[in-house]
Parts: sequence; structure tokens; C-alpha cells
Amino acid sequence: MIFGGTDLGATVDAVVTHFCVWASETELVEVVIEMPGRERKARAAIRSANGYHCATLPGIADGDLYRYRLDVALLEKDMEDPQ
Repeated sequence: MIFGGTDLGATVDAVVTHFCVWASETELVEVVIEMPGRERKARAAIRSANGYHCATLPGIADGDLYRYRLDVALLEKDMEDPQ
């Protein structure tokens, strides 16, 4: 499967789930799966040259939740208080 801008989020097929997010300013993205009644798992996504981070995971069931964990240390910026 080739990932690009139209494949963002989770794409389910018969056996596996493909995850893809665009995060061009970070080197590391993990897919974290929260599975009710089961152990949480996290897997590193593979980064492409154009900033997409994608992973393919088996065993994702209806009702499992996912999120992306980004290496935000690379994104730290000084920000002013808006007040």
C-alpha cells in the first residue's frame, strides 16, 4: 500500500489496519492503540521523505482507540502568553 495525503488516519482492510499522519517537523511518531480489556501497545511509524509517518498493525478490533504520539521535543518553541 502506498500512503499519501488521501490515506491519513486509519484505513482498515481484512487483516490489518494502516495508520498514516503527516508530521513533517518531527522525526518520530508512534501509533498508540488503547484496547479495552487488553494491554496498550505502541509502535513506531516509518517516516517517508515527504513527512508522512505510517505504520501497519494487525489485530486492531472495533472499539479500539488509537492516537499518535509525536516527538515534540523537536517542535519546542518559545511562545508568548496571549494575555
